[in-house]
Amino acid sequence: MKYKKVLFVNPYYPHTRFGAFRPPTGLGYVAEALKRENIEYDVFDMALGYNAKALFKKIESYIPDLIAVSMMTYMYKNTYGILASIKNKFPDIKVVLGGAHVSTMREAALKECEAIDYGIVCEGEKTVPELCRGVDVAGIKGLLYRDGYAVKYNGDRAFETDLDSINFPTYFKFELDKYMLREIDLITSRGCPYGCIYCTVRLASGARVRMRSPAHVADEIEYWYKRGCRRLEMADDNFSYDKERVHMICDEIIRRKLENLKLRCGNGLRADKVDIALLKHMKDAGFCHIAFGVESGNDIVLQAMKKGETREILEKAINIGCQAGLDVTLFFIIGLPGETIDTVQDSFEVALKYPVLEAKFFNPIPYPKTELFRWAESNKLFLIKPEKYLNDFTSFIFKPVYETKDFSVKERIKTFKHSDMVRKGILKRSVRRKLKRYGPLAYIFAYLYTIPFIERAFRENVGFRKLVDLITSAREGA
Repeated sequence: MKYKKVLFVNPYYPHTRFGAFRPPTGLGYVAEALKRENIEYDVFDMALGYNAKALFKKIESYIPDLIAVSMMTYMYKNTYGILASIKNKFPDIKVVLGGAHVSTMREAALKECEAIDYGIVCEGEKTVPELCRGVDVAGIKGLLYRDGYAVKYNGDRAFETDLDSINFPTYFKFELDKYMLREIDLITSRGCPYGCIYCTVRLASGARVRMRSPAHVADEIEYWYKRGCRRLEMADDNFSYDKERVHMICDEIIRRKLENLKLRCGNGLRADKVDIALLKHMKDAGFCHIAFGVESGNDIVLQAMKKGETREILEKAINIGCQAGLDVTLFFIIGLPGETIDTVQDSFEVALKYPVLEAKFFNPIPYPKTELFRWAESNKLFLIKPEKYLNDFTSFIFKPVYETKDFSVKERIKTFKHSDMVRKGILKRSVRRKLKRYGPLAYIFAYLYTIPFIERAFRENVGFRKLVDLITSAREGA
């Protein structure tokens, strides 16, 4: 065994929305793969409030052979800094990087940060154990490594097609009680066949949808049910791609009498992959919340982004979601190709038309290797250099990174500000609906809930979040 002790590290992203809501699923899967092969590991999640000093103390006490870090592109320079400080203080410990950033940037990540010894591209459940066992690095698919001053890549590892063969995370060694939500993410499928120009999912998980069997998904739900967890999030990119499979998952949940569940599809469902029968069945099985990536209410913009859906299809799905008694969240992106200050009004119109839980509006961020990035780069539209906005910006930050002649910076900023007013108006309306049993107090709660520091406390303060959840879940039918 080349690496007998592995320390998994999840970096922190200070002053952002990327807090410790739930345990990180990607690390959970790779940790489970090591557990399956009896390779010792521990977990240190800096998002739980730990600083670099605490991390160093953990490394000194645990003395790992390998430190495995998962990172996103946002604030990548901050994470590179953490890695550099680790390597500076513990030069003999190897560092392996996984996650979305290295899966997209590949060799560039190791060239930018000398502290990284290895990189795991895409799925790591087989690659990391092979590295630990001491398989010749030149023969490990999906692995980036250093050979002297050169960075080498062995080529992509074939995506695992039998997802039932991968153990789902049980989060052994994770500090589950410290996360913001008593909720677990489930990944029941991987891959996306669609060609949305802004999305990186296909880069990380492939164009073919690979699905776990209904029984295997139900096994994971039942596992957490027996551990006392009733809130589960289906974090798939295409949960309802096969509607019959979802019906069968619901049948399994009902057959096993897993009652009083609160299941969510907060990552978004395809509007063209749902119908009223499916959504009612999901409701009966314990689903309470779904989301749709609407992106735009204008067909010209939808066509330009290669969404593969029309406004009519999207509105039908939103309508039946509300009819089925589910909380519905809508996602919109402001400023994609073809967008103007006039087309955005169509998005606002759709957002305001139905009794949804909330509508969220996002700033488009062109990620490398996406069609949106190539479009902005080839047309010289960037206002901010990619190396800066990729580090400093997320889709939550309303500062344009590019503009077009049809939608100027000034118009974009004005529209972003208006979108926040629309968002707050919809949120107030939904809070009043949910708390109507409290009479006039519902209006007070609705007002308070949209005050910026209250919203921030809801995202970042565990105690406050639990209090709000208690109040809102007290309503009849929650």
